[in-house]
Amino acid sequence: MDTAKTLQDLVHGLATHGERPAVIAVGADGAPRTLSYRRLASEAFSLAHGLKRAGVHEGSPVAILSPNRSEEHTSEL
Repeated sequence: MDTAKTLQDLVHGLATHGERPAVIAVGADGAPRTLSYRRLASEAFSLAHGLKRAGVHEGSPVAILSPNRSEEHTSEL
């Protein structure tokens, strides 16, 4: 079994699990929301690229202010 050496390796590895559920959350309205591993990886990379475009680089402090929502998991990656 290969182990991720970096966080980027870990996120790349998420997509290999495809459409299997990575996060299952229940919204305030009671409706379930499922986020697949592939979608989680895609959103994490999208956020990372957005931060780079904004001038954030390795070593830059970044704060996360997030309500208790499933999207929070994307920002943690």
